[in-house]
Amino acid sequence: MDLNSMRGFYAGQSCFLICDGPSFKAVDKDKLNAPGIVTMGVNNAPSSFRTNMWCFIDNHKNFIDSLKIDGKIIKFCPYSYAKELSNPIVPFVTNTSFCEKRFLSEPTINYGNDKDTGGGRSIMLAAIKILYLLGFKNVFLLGVDFKMVDGGENYHFEQDTNKHMVRVNNNTYKKLISRFELLKPIFESNDFNIYNCNPDSELRVFPYVSLDDAIKCATSFMPDVSKECTKDMYKHHRQSDRKKRAADRVLNSDGKIIVRSKNQICISGISRSGTHAVADWICSQLVGNVQYRNDLKTNPMYLPSNAGIPERFYTLPSLTHEVGSEKKPIDYLVYSYENMNKENLVPHRNIRCPSEKMIQLLRDPYNLLASLATHIENGRKFWFWRHCTSNGKITPDKLHNFGKIWEAHANIFLNQSNVIGLSYNKWAESKDYRDELFERIGLNVRSDKSMDFVPQNGGGSSFDKRAFDGNAREMDTSSRWKKYENEEWFNLFFDSNKRIVDLSNQIFGEIRG
Repeated sequence: MDLNSMRGFYAGQSCFLICDGPSFKAVDKDKLNAPGIVTMGVNNAPSSFRTNMWCFIDNHKNFIDSLKIDGKIIKFCPYSYAKELSNPIVPFVTNTSFCEKRFLSEPTINYGNDKDTGGGRSIMLAAIKILYLLGFKNVFLLGVDFKMVDGGENYHFEQDTNKHMVRVNNNTYKKLISRFELLKPIFESNDFNIYNCNPDSELRVFPYVSLDDAIKCATSFMPDVSKECTKDMYKHHRQSDRKKRAADRVLNSDGKIIVRSKNQICISGISRSGTHAVADWICSQLVGNVQYRNDLKTNPMYLPSNAGIPERFYTLPSLTHEVGSEKKPIDYLVYSYENMNKENLVPHRNIRCPSEKMIQLLRDPYNLLASLATHIENGRKFWFWRHCTSNGKITPDKLHNFGKIWEAHANIFLNQSNVIGLSYNKWAESKDYRDELFERIGLNVRSDKSMDFVPQNGGGSSFDKRAFDGNAREMDTSSRWKKYENEEWFNLFFDSNKRIVDLSNQIFGEIRG
């Protein structure tokens, strides 16, 4: 068995990487023994907590014997030490020439540089590369303190240190911090997320996540083990299957496709409100088999299969590695409605799901109308072109269609109790607001990385298209309205729609002045 044969073995899952720092002493070890938790330890770290996997590079004589012979532990080590261990063993080839650009793609495992090229070798680098190759999507760091004190307690297991060791290790930590700063954007572009569960760590390159949130993320796909029952499973499974098929026949009597999911998240919004950016932000913070469907108000439902599905249904950057899986249940089905003119927001009738969240996305009418108008000027013939223009020319008499839908969405935003109102303006500007939404929607792993990218859906931004892809947060989306502030049709619309102005001021504050 080698790393190539195990590549992608844990695709989409989470792993806790346990390093040597003394902060691991304070971690509640019972939580790491929960079903669904996968752990890897480095060096002698598994001496205080038995991990599922173990990784080392230094001479095998530096580590306790029980780790080398424990058949419950998968052992990752250089080829030269493989013969000293008992199966299961996964040997690998190392290199000591660090280059961030090839770190994930090179065939060997880098763990720093040799002394002649800067030093700073560390098993932590090797372990992270191995976890990437194994297919893990999220890695949660434990025992990563990145600081040693002469005469202090510097490990969570028994090991002596002296002034020289403290100095060398602290220098290595500084070099590792610089390397992780280089690697972080590369990790993110490969949908590989690393989080630090130690709030006092000197390694601040990766975002902090509490242990409880990390456990919640890692086990989100697991059922409640305490409520599982094996009684009569053999006896009644055929009968249950028949009932399930009968229910499907009833639901499918209108010829529609039924899609099943553990959770569904519906996002309703008006075209050019940032629906795809918000959907990508939501999807990027979910763990498991995450599927996205675009504008189910007008587009047909599709089964989660790669075959025959229009590519535009899957062009959210965060879903590059997750779409099209029929081999496992859908954990989260995220979908959108666009330009829906109804008094209430309700789930899609062809989705079977025990848990649902409804989100009303709303952008202020001034910047939204400016983006819609610019999209028309760019030659796009979509909902606004059909219902609010005369052959592409915006006229005040047709803008009432825009006003009706915006007001309907604003009323849902303010008044429908089972709906989460999401202000695009606040979402784009405020991290605190995004933190609040993360909790209200019930997302898994907090991250804003998706906000740097511009989804392809809809051609990107009306004003900038995809020119800011990679730096999307630099776009000024709050001053779009100024392009039309002297246009007669623009001013006439707001001057004659006091109700819309009042709702906008109530939700977003005064914008136009």
